[in-house]
Amino acid sequence: DIPIEKLPRNSILLNKTLPLWKEYPVEFISIISVLIILVIALCCTLFFYFRTKKVKEHLEMSEKELIIAKDRAEESNRLKSAFLANMSHEIRTPLNAIVGFASLLIESDDKKERQDYVDIMQENTELLLQLISDILDLSKIEAGTLDFTMDHLDIKSF
Repeated sequence: DIPIEKLPRNSILLNKTLPLWKEYPVEFISIISVLIILVIALCCTLFFYFRTKKVKEHLEMSEKELIIAKDRAEESNRLKSAFLANMSHEIRTPLNAIVGFASLLIESDDKKERQDYVDIMQENTELLLQLISDILDLSKIEAGTLDFTMDHLDIKSF
């Protein structure tokens, strides 16, 4: 039990156990190196796992937004088709009246009857013109190019 510092410099100790890191320095450094590499690999794996998870969540959210946008576009397309079908019917009605009464006008000899046909044609022409004007106004509103005119209006007159 003599302290090592008090022994002569070149003395050799027999049957003395050394710490593992002194007895096996190469193996100890190898084990520490492998542990450091494993910790670095674990950190990289965790980083890429959470990054991939975040990207996956972002893609899922984008997919949901795309599905909603697709549904809205399909609904808009359906409404547009219904609108066009309705407009085609609304345009055909006064146009058919104009064409029909024009052919009756040609065949009629009675002046009163002819004037009635002309009045009906005039009324349907005005309806058709108003309808087309309304459609153009809707297109301007949708395109954002409608011009507003500020003017005084007497609501009681309507």
